[in-house]
Formats: sequence, C-alpha cells, structure tokens
Amino acid sequence: MFNTKNQALFVDPATGDLNLDANITKTITVYPKSNAPVSFLVKALKLGELEIRLNASIMQGVISDNFKKIIKVLPEDIVLFRTESIQFYGDNSSSQSFYIYLDIDEKAVDTSIFTDFTIYPNQYFPQDVSENCSVVLNYAYTKEVIFLDSESTENITINSMPSDVRSLYVTINGSVSGLIQVNWQYRLNLMDFEPRFNIQITEQTTSSEWLKEFNICCSFIEQNGDDHSNGIVVEVSIPTGYAMDEHNVLERETTNPIVNNKIQHDGTTMLVYFNKMNNETTCFSVFAYRRYRLPLRRPSYRIVQDAFRPELSAIKMFDFY
Repeated sequence: MFNTKNQALFVDPATGDLNLDANITKTITVYPKSNAPVSFLVKALKLGELEIRLNASIMQGVISDNFKKIIKVLPEDIVLFRTESIQFYGDNSSSQSFYIYLDIDEKAVDTSIFTDFTIYPNQYFPQDVSENCSVVLNYAYTKEVIFLDSESTENITINSMPSDVRSLYVTINGSVSGLIQVNWQYRLNLMDFEPRFNIQITEQTTSSEWLKEFNICCSFIEQNGDDHSNGIVVEVSIPTGYAMDEHNVLERETTNPIVNNKIQHDGTTMLVYFNKMNNETTCFSVFAYRRYRLPLRRPSYRIVQDAFRPELSAIKMFDFY
C-alpha cells in the first residue's frame, strides 16, 4: 500500500505508533479459491480527499494487480476534559448537599463520555477530631452510599457511571471534612464546536478556466473575556485535481500580516500562519491551478484554528467548483 502524495501515515495496529515509511508491504499465504483479507491502518493528514493506492502481486511480481480509490475524510474529534471540585466540612449535626451539573455538549459522541467521582477524606480537619459520616451519591436511577470515619484516609473513586449521566446529587451527613472531585470527558467533532472565528470565502473571476482565485477573510469572535487568539493556522484544502504552491498566496492590506505559509500533500493543502488574530478582519487570496479533471465533485474545507487551544476553531465546507 502506498502513501500517496503524503496524505496519510501508516499506524502500527499493535502499538499505535506512526510509521513514516512511504509504503508498507504485507506478505500472506493464500490457499486456492479462498479469500484473504489484508488490513492497513492509516491516519489521514488532510480533510476532504484521501487517495488510496494498493498493489498486489504473486510469483515475485510476475502477476500483479492494483487499484486506486479516493475516499472522503471528515473532520476529527477532539477530546475535552472537565472537572469540578468541592470542599466540604462540618460537625456532627451538619448535613450538606451539593448538586453537580456535568456540562456535556448534546452533540458529544455517546461512547466517548466517561465520568468519575472521587472523595478525598480528612483534608482540612485535624486527625484527632472524631469524624463519622455517610456520603450519599445519586445519579440517574442509582444510589451509592459511602461510609467514612476518622480513620478514613484512602481516596474512594466511583468510575462506572453510565454515559447518559448529566448530573450528580451528593448529600453528606455527619462530621467530616474533605474534598469531592468530579472529572468527565467526551469527544466532540470539530464541525460541532461553536465557531470562534468568522470565515468568509469568495471566488474571484479569473481569465482562465484553468486558474481559480479565492479571497479568504477571517476574524476572531470574542467570548468569555478572550479578545484575541494566538498562533493561528488557516488551512485550505482543495481537490486532488487542482494544486497550489507557496507563491500562490497574496496578502491583502491588513494590520495582521502573514508570518509563514506552507504547502502540503502534493499542493492540495495550504497552511497560512498568523501570530495572532482579533476581531479585525484579516484577508488574503489563494490561487489554484487545474492539473486534470475529476469525474466527481468532492467537498473542500477551510479551517481556522488556534494552535495552542484547538477547541478555538471554525471549520466549514465550501464548493470549490
């Protein structure tokens, strides 16, 4: 199997390590009139189109066959981690209750949601204080009761909660001190994040059908006190029938200059870098020339993303044709 146009990396299925080889060969024994599936695990490096080329041969290459196929690559998921901590303390007559809401996006991948609840006892009261209590944890239709006393020093964790749990209710009865910590994580596709950048793309008229020009404008959407984003990468992916090079970027008049640009995947991906981006509009143009016609019209993508905080992003498909 060939890593065509450096659009993918081979993955070792046993270790998960990435292999930088340009192609991978597997040798198998096949009995007559039998099927022999051969699998390759790859990590796609670009959105939109991934070209797959495979060659199979026997008798040291005397007889061979091959095929090429283009598959559609969708945006990846990002794993988000959340945590909430609550300190608690009291005397023998105290009863404390806490409601904990798990902020999980409704578009999160169900199988990716994991939640754990941990009690760290005796964190704040002196060890010679007599402490006895029960901690009652309610979630979904489940009730967990944990008993603590002055000798309890080991942390207690519950991590078998169903993926549909969205809230916890905790009641602490008795004299106890300590810390409750709830951790949860989930995966969310980049397309489902709330956009943190405005993106506009406009096709310009050119003198030749072999050349396309797109004007791209971006700006940061301020939120939660963030007035700018650092380390910005704008990625433009186009179909394999077209190509760009490093000279195909034209910077428009702006207060936010381009610091670098790179071409990847045989000219089908352009990366444009900025030191930062705020709510002022930043524009540039990209030129692409046609190498050959493709029978199918496939989606193209434009992405703006903060290199240090990938959840600050915006991604959209556009019709390149």
